[in-house]
Amino acid sequence: MNIELPVAINVRTNTESLYQQCLKLIEKIFPLEGFDVILFPDGDYSKISDPVKIIWDMCRLGSPLCLLYNLLQPAKQLEVKQGDNMTKAKASKRFVFLFIQACRTDLRIPEDELFNITDVFKEDTNLFVKVVNVLNILLKTIEDRGYYPKNIKPLPFNIPNSEDIESPKDNRAKLVAELLNSERSYVQDLERLHNYQIEAEAKILSKEDSITLFANLGELLDFQRKFLIHMESVLSVPTQEQRIGNLFSSMEEGFSVYQIFCANQDKAAKFALENCDALVPLTNIMEPKYELPSYLIKPVQRICKYPLLLNNEDI
Repeated sequence: MNIELPVAINVRTNTESLYQQCLKLIEKIFPLEGFDVILFPDGDYSKISDPVKIIWDMCRLGSPLCLLYNLLQPAKQLEVKQGDNMTKAKASKRFVFLFIQACRTDLRIPEDELFNITDVFKEDTNLFVKVVNVLNILLKTIEDRGYYPKNIKPLPFNIPNSEDIESPKDNRAKLVAELLNSERSYVQDLERLHNYQIEAEAKILSKEDSITLFANLGELLDFQRKFLIHMESVLSVPTQEQRIGNLFSSMEEGFSVYQIFCANQDKAAKFALENCDALVPLTNIMEPKYELPSYLIKPVQRICKYPLLLNNEDI
């Protein structure tokens, strides 16, 4: 049975952070039968402050993905029971495999929108964003086909929102709002640059030239996205409980990814200038002469701003 799929939600243009996307996924998935226990196996709803981990853990079980797919009532339901001679780890991977196959053959999700089995189990957000994108596509399909429950009970917990942060009432709140909004914008810029790198590697640049131009951009983006997730989690609690300084100190070691990128800056700028003509075919993604260099310098500019923010007594 082939199920028509609506236009894919393009993760490359998503203006919501991974944290925000996962919150919305929880809001949609929790009311579905049995998923309250899957998402919160110990019944501790306070863990909603880390929605990315909740969704990631759900996906790593494998079987919940098949359960979600089965809501589309396909002619052949995906199996969700662990085989007698199969370990839990192998069963989880098999469930993920079955889900991917169904998305490929029945939902006809394009290959470049899909993820691999190992993507679910690695600790790389650059891979997990594809998983989240597919979940968004699946849930939209479930809704479009009328299979999503019409009468759902209210959630037994509050979904964290950033309205209070984005509507600051005092000087500290204004600084925190600026920090959060600029961090989200910065991660979006890194995502755009990383997508440009992927296209450049596929169509123009050798792996060696890509490293010359982008250094360890993928690693930097993964860290920065995780940093943003932690920041959003910290800011989801009452103001008096927020510890922004602790956030920076607890993730201090991770900022070492900037050493490689910043040290490569001059080499990258020179390479971009010398290879403008070769990069012209990708102008529809990013203009190579002026826009590309302006994006390559953003990480250097950002890392220099953090000490200024931390030195502000109001934060």
